[in-house]
Amino acid sequence: MTNLLLILYRVIVYKAPARNVGKALIAGGGAAAWQNTPDLTADAAHAVVKSLEHVIQENPGNKFIAYNNIPPDVPK
Repeated sequence: MTNLLLILYRVIVYKAPARNVGKALIAGGGAAAWQNTPDLTADAAHAVVKSLEHVIQENPGNKFIAYNNIPPDVPK
C-alpha cells in the first residue's frame, strides 16, 4: 500500500483585462499573500495554465463564457 501526501492550497488568480499575467492570492500568506503569476497564456506546465488551457487558448469551438464587471463597448 502506498501512502500519498495530498497538499491542498486555496488560491484565487486575478487577471486584469488585456494582460497575460496576473496575481495569485495564496490563503494564509499574510502580507505576502499576493504573488505574481507567470504568463497565463503560455504553456508553462503549471497548474494555473493546465486548468485553464481550453479557456485561454484560441479555439473556434470554445463554449466558455467569461464574466467581468465591464461590459464590452459601453462608454465609461
